[in-house]
Amino acid sequence: MFFPPARWPNFLCVCSVFSSGSVQLHWSQWPPSKNDTTPKWFCTSKGLLGCGPSGIMAGDAIITDSGAMHVAGVPIVNPSTIVVWEVTPGPGNGFQVAPKTSTTCAVPPLSPPNWAGFAPLAAYLFSWQDYLLSEAKQGKKQTDQNLLDAVPLYCSPVSNFSAYVSPEAAAQSAATTTWGSGVTAVAFDPTRAGSVIAVVIVEGQYMSPYDPDEGPSITGWRVQRWESSLQHVVLHPIFGNPTSSMGGQSPMQTVWQSKVDLSITPTNDFKSHQSPATGMTSDVQKVSEAGSDKSTRVNFDPFDLPSDVRTLARVVYSAHGGEIAIAFLRGGVHVFSGPNFTPVDNYQINVGSAIAAPAFSSTSCCSASVWHDSSKNCTILRIIRVLPPSIPISQVKANSSTWERAIAERFWWSLLVGVDWWDAVGCTQSAAEDGIVSLNSVIAVLDADFHSLPSIQHRQQYGPVCYC
Repeated sequence: MFFPPARWPNFLCVCSVFSSGSVQLHWSQWPPSKNDTTPKWFCTSKGLLGCGPSGIMAGDAIITDSGAMHVAGVPIVNPSTIVVWEVTPGPGNGFQVAPKTSTTCAVPPLSPPNWAGFAPLAAYLFSWQDYLLSEAKQGKKQTDQNLLDAVPLYCSPVSNFSAYVSPEAAAQSAATTTWGSGVTAVAFDPTRAGSVIAVVIVEGQYMSPYDPDEGPSITGWRVQRWESSLQHVVLHPIFGNPTSSMGGQSPMQTVWQSKVDLSITPTNDFKSHQSPATGMTSDVQKVSEAGSDKSTRVNFDPFDLPSDVRTLARVVYSAHGGEIAIAFLRGGVHVFSGPNFTPVDNYQINVGSAIAAPAFSSTSCCSASVWHDSSKNCTILRIIRVLPPSIPISQVKANSSTWERAIAERFWWSLLVGVDWWDAVGCTQSAAEDGIVSLNSVIAVLDADFHSLPSIQHRQQYGPVCYC
């Protein structure tokens, strides 16, 4: 989760989004106690998202520029819709359980003066933290159940949009809410404060219309990138002038627009983790081929289904949002770069009925996947170079300056945010050995950037690091 520094301090807070359709926060004591080596943890009660009794398919959370916490989820009852909720302090409109405590003391206020200047939700958590610590000092111990009921949350929808689902998949999901179709994974871009969401759609069917004995199948994947913006609400003149009732301000609404829409054909060859995944195809080709060619489908044995049928894919963003990895069920991994989701690499690993979600390194120059190979009875670690990617020899000279500049930018980014840059160095050496970049050219780019810094203070700050 990305915390803007202005209204959220740098403290550890975990937002758990449950498939049942609720949200819960756990946070570590802040500021840390100087006398206690073991940090204390606190938690809220579960706030209901209000997505129906079936829960949600997938979810993610982020802190916006205004300091609000937003949660994106996909209701199972409507698997083509992404809903964004805002998590706010308190029990809300009274439909949730009122806060309970085991003492007679008043609960802390929603806007405590001790935490002025912080986002309302952060101030709310710290106010409850102070209250519970003061209760503990007085010898009034809270039971686990009382703590769970003490700090309520309220979730209200703020926007939504419908991602594309094929007519066949939509008809199937209307008959039964199964895992055969719809949005299966969502993720906020960690650097865009809730205004960009990546979406993964699985298209398939729970039962084949051609062969009822045939198990579930996946006919294709779609990867989309959506951006939101505030736009004026257009009202019919019959409703009069809306600004008169809103303090002179015209009403605004959040509008989501699809900026990237890629199609990926699944593969049914999982016998070797070295088997390459099928590349991307155009939307027209996918639609025309998916319904006619059964070889492009991934078929599953009904008696060997994944343990969690709600999750068929995962989305992993790099820390700076420059790269994104999409990991599919049964070992397919696709890595994209940039806002247009430019393909970087794709590979297939043998993980059985599981997902091998990769983890990016500090500057996302490389990524790693870990899985257990049951046939060899061993755990395998695979690390791939993301930047620069492996490219044909014919493109090496044409792209060498582009990759050298990209490596330099990753290096500078690591210095600015204070993360390790070992992966940038290692990938530069690896790419130089492959003839994609020149090590001397990368050093020359960094040297030119260093001497173009605006002041002597900047050069004194970064000089020892650059030339260590």
